[in-house]
Amino acid sequence: MIIFLDIDGVIATRESYKIELDSLNRECIIALNILSIYLQAKIVVSSAWRSMGLKNIQRILTRAGMTASIIGITEKGWDNIRGKQIKNWVDEHDIKEYLVLDDECYYDIYEDSKTCEKLIPKKNCIQIDKGFMNKGLTMDIVNKYLKRRIRCEKSR
Repeated sequence: MIIFLDIDGVIATRESYKIELDSLNRECIIALNILSIYLQAKIVVSSAWRSMGLKNIQRILTRAGMTASIIGITEKGWDNIRGKQIKNWVDEHDIKEYLVLDDECYYDIYEDSKTCEKLIPKKNCIQIDKGFMNKGLTMDIVNKYLKRRIRCEKSR
């Protein structure tokens, strides 16, 4: 399982930015750690933060307390459409199971707004907050997702 991680709005929140610009919310990191442990997931950063490079992102996130392996970053390009960048990574690496954590899933994640090309299925995306940098990833969001996932697994 791969988790595609947007940082701003997911683990960098309005509260954490009050402390220091570009700081990360500890509670959101804990929620992400729990989610990644349960899913046995590795992280691919799909955030604008990827411009820092993989090594710097790994250092920053590890220092902030993230325990999951950060194995990659999506490439720039594809008209800066995040859904295309994620879809390209999934296709290139032949990924079968993945989840997108983003506070802007509605914007060029599900489909290309210019061409209406379908990109990421809604079932593969957890929409965080729906407002710029509010609470970020919470345990409530993680619990709701995991309950839904367990319910779906039982019905198979």
